[in-house]
Amino acid sequence: MTKWHQQDIDLEISINISSYHLQTPAFFDQLKDALDNHPTIKSERLQLEILESSVLSDLKAVSDIIEKCQNILGVSVALDDFGTGYSSLTHIRDLSADVIKIDRTFVRDLLVDPSDYSIIEGIIGLSSAFNHKIIAEGVETDEHGLMLLIMGCDEAQGYGISRPLPANDLPHWLTGYKPNPKWFNYQQQSLSAKQKKRMLIELTTKHWYTNTLFLIEAGLQESKLAECHLGVWFNRLKSEKIFSEDWLNLLKEQHDLMLDLANALFLRKNAEDLTIEQLDDFKAAYHDLKAIIIAEDTHDIVSFSDHWVSAN
Repeated sequence: MTKWHQQDIDLEISINISSYHLQTPAFFDQLKDALDNHPTIKSERLQLEILESSVLSDLKAVSDIIEKCQNILGVSVALDDFGTGYSSLTHIRDLSADVIKIDRTFVRDLLVDPSDYSIIEGIIGLSSAFNHKIIAEGVETDEHGLMLLIMGCDEAQGYGISRPLPANDLPHWLTGYKPNPKWFNYQQQSLSAKQKKRMLIELTTKHWYTNTLFLIEAGLQESKLAECHLGVWFNRLKSEKIFSEDWLNLLKEQHDLMLDLANALFLRKNAEDLTIEQLDDFKAAYHDLKAIIIAEDTHDIVSFSDHWVSAN
């Protein structure tokens, strides 16, 4: 941190600390001495990152030392791998962590598993209620980043930003760093709740379709078709009353058609049973569904030949 400070680099540094290390009698004094030995470093730029599951042994002791480090030394504290321990709700209530880090296992399957989406949504809501900053771990793609931004998580770490670097390489990396254009462009927009929800529907449905098509064409289909976020969301979307019921009914009709076609392709006995016509029908069903999603903003939808398409 001192070397970077000399190069006008002012970044927060997060250090992994085990619960056992945190609770040793000498820990606080050692940390204080280290900070005193580097007076040019702002203590609030140092963050202690504690693995959530490791605090289970003695929550009270860990809570006391965390508050002492925060209040006396001014360092911040992050709770790592949140959601993987056994007492997450107790931790978010009783530990005065500044930052909650969403575990990468939930982030990784955010676009694949509707349950992981719900877990992350819940963690974001809890963190906001307790006034904690949120960071998502394991963000690797544009789509993961966009999903998290729409959901209200503005900070992330992962290969989508950079792979791990030696400390001496960081200044050079910073010089050439450019923000992800898709994430940057999203942040420049002022979107309504309806527009954000529609983006979530479009992103997750596209991901489901792309994965399903790959499995079908590669002959790698599994015995059970993966869940589609949109299919899980319909009842909730209706109760939220963000979209018109007519549009949702139309969307569900087309979604169910696409799902039926995908199931038929998955249930075929062998790869040789796949016909171009079946595959084309599945592709057409998805593109019609996508057109309905896009057309919601203009309500410019027409029907012909038993298919719904955007008039554009």
